[in-house]
Amino acid sequence: MRNENKNNINLPIQVQEAIEKGLSGKLNTLSIQFKGNTVHSIEMVKEEPLKKRMSDILNEDAYQTLEVKKHEGRVSYIRKSVKVKL
Repeated sequence: MRNENKNNINLPIQVQEAIEKGLSGKLNTLSIQFKGNTVHSIEMVKEEPLKKRMSDILNEDAYQTLEVKKHEGRVSYIRKSVKVKL
C-alpha cells in the first residue's frame, strides 16, 4: 500500500514506518536507495544495548549485518544494520 504526500511522491508503507522510527530516535541512520523513480530498498542502522543477548539480536530480523567491537576483552559496541528490499 502506498500513500501520497503533498509533493506527489509515492512512498511505500515500509519507508514511511522507517522514517517514523528514525524521527522517534530509534535509529542512528536511515538510508533509502532508489532505482529510477522508485524506492528499491531501505537500510536502517541502530546501536543495540550491550546487555541484550546476541542470540536475541540475531533472531529479530531476517536479513541483517552486525558489527561488534571489543575493548580489553569486553564487548563495547553492537551496531545492527537491517536492509529491506521493496
